[in-house]
Formats: sequence, C-alpha cells, structure tokens
Amino acid sequence: MVLGLYLSHAQRAAGEPLGVAVAVHIQPEYHLYGPPESGDPVVQATSVKLLTGPNVVAPAWQLPSGKTELDVVLDSQVTTYSGTIWFYLPARIAENVPRGKLDVRIELNYQACDQDRCLQPKTIELSAPLIISETTDAPGQHAAVFDQW
Repeated sequence: MVLGLYLSHAQRAAGEPLGVAVAVHIQPEYHLYGPPESGDPVVQATSVKLLTGPNVVAPAWQLPSGKTELDVVLDSQVTTYSGTIWFYLPARIAENVPRGKLDVRIELNYQACDQDRCLQPKTIELSAPLIISETTDAPGQHAAVFDQW
C-alpha cells in the first residue's frame, strides 16, 4: 500500500478554502472494502478521518466510487476498491486560526484482502504542513490532483 496526502495550497489565510486529498495505491493482488451496503460490516471498511481539530472545518469526505459485487467468502454484496483510489475533502481554514505552521493530519483505516484471506486491519496517520498567513493570494499546488474535483 502506498499512500499520499495532498493539500491544494502550501499557504492559506484564516477563512480560506483548502482542498485535502488522500491517494491510496492498492497492490494489484489486493482490494479494500468500501462502506457496507447494509448492516454491520464483517470486514474493516476503508475510512479517512481529519485529525486537525477545529483549525480546519470540513463536511464529509467525498468517497471514491467502488465496484459492488457478491463476495463469495463473505456471502454478501460488498463495495470494493482496487488500483488507485482518491478521497477528497473540501475544507476551510477556521476564522480564528493563528498565523504560523499547522500540520494537517489525517487517519486512514483499512483492511487489505485478496481472493482468499484478509490481512489485519491497519490505521495509518499522515500529515502535511500548511502555513497560515495573512496572504490570501497564495498559489495553488498539485493542480493535477485537485482539477478532478
């Protein structure tokens, strides 16, 4: 599993929008599970959580589209992710954030499975630095990532 955390800007002012994207590159022989179709999940659904506290305000993550199919091992309809998937969060810097460095932190929870078995669930934390300044016209970064939303 190879992960990446991307911010739409390296510098923002309080109150400005900030795009947050997480890339998950899944090894070819594995898949991850999306949100359960109904009921209690039998395996760990892949989820992302923003850990930055009240400094970054955001609605829910935009989830990748997965493939819904019958899992013969679980004997139920499941949504799976394979290849490279993206989670996107249209966030905003809180109005009262002091100037200086802010680490934007996320937590990714997942369980990788192949055709026959599942590995133990994992939790990984990633962070990316963001400078909070008075400047409101800082250039964007990672345009190829954020142009798709």
